[in-house]
Formats: sequence, C-alpha cells, structure tokens
Amino acid sequence: MSIVEKTSAVERLRRAVDWRFRDAEAAWVEGSADDCAELKLELLLLREENARLKADRHRPVDLGTVIEYLRLIAKQPVNPETVEDAWAMLGDSHVVREALAQATTEIEAAISALEARVREDPRPRGEVLPLSVALVNAQPGTGAPANTDGLVRTA
Repeated sequence: MSIVEKTSAVERLRRAVDWRFRDAEAAWVEGSADDCAELKLELLLLREENARLKADRHRPVDLGTVIEYLRLIAKQPVNPETVEDAWAMLGDSHVVREALAQATTEIEAAISALEARVREDPRPRGEVLPLSVALVNAQPGTGAPANTDGLVRTA
C-alpha cells in the first residue's frame, strides 16, 4: 500500500469516526478536539481488530499461517521482561499447539481419504500399502519411494 493510499484510508477512517461519534462529541465538554478524535479513532481501530480476531478464530487452519506465526514467536526474546509478556508467550504457544493439532488432524484425514481413493481404483495394482510403510520401504539414502508413483506394491 502506498503512502497516498494509506493517507486516504486514514482520512476515510477519520471521517467515519467523526460521523459515527458526532452526537457524543456534542456532549464532550473537557479536552481538545484532537484528543477526542484520537480516542474515537483508537476505539474504532480496536473494534475493527476485535472483529478481525473473532473472524480469524472461525477460519480453517492454514499451514502457511501457522509456520509464519512460529517464525514470529521464534523472534521474541526468550526471557520475558514482564508477567504480561510471559502470559502472552504462553498464550502464543498454546495457540500454535492447537493450530498444529488441528492441522495434523486435517492432514491425517486427507491422507486417509487419498488411501481410500487409491484402494477403490479398479486398475490392478496389487496391494497398496499405507504411506508409513511406503516410507520405510523407500530407496536407501534417497528418501524417495521405491516406485515413481510413491506406492509400494506387493504383487
């Protein structure tokens, strides 16, 4: 976003705040207009952030987002300076743990569905083994599956 776009977005936001709180401004007696506008802007931004965070809770887990979140957590200092920082780190690690658990569940479901589709395939393939067995039977030293399609056949 360019500086011009940011400025126009801020101006639109300020106009929206002024319009939304014009009745409250008439009742405000103390403080300058700038202080009042700043507080209203802060309130509106906090409400928008709160709405975004509530919406984020209901989105499915995105592995890329989880990895990016892990990178951000890794950059934080190891020894928190305040109790609030320690609680924030604990909360962050819990969020990542839950996201990884959900992602693991989704990955396992996708793998199971894929294995079921392969088993239902009418083409003769012999017995199709699960992915974990295929990885054990991989070509030594390469980590690559023994067959080009990644399946290990027993026939």
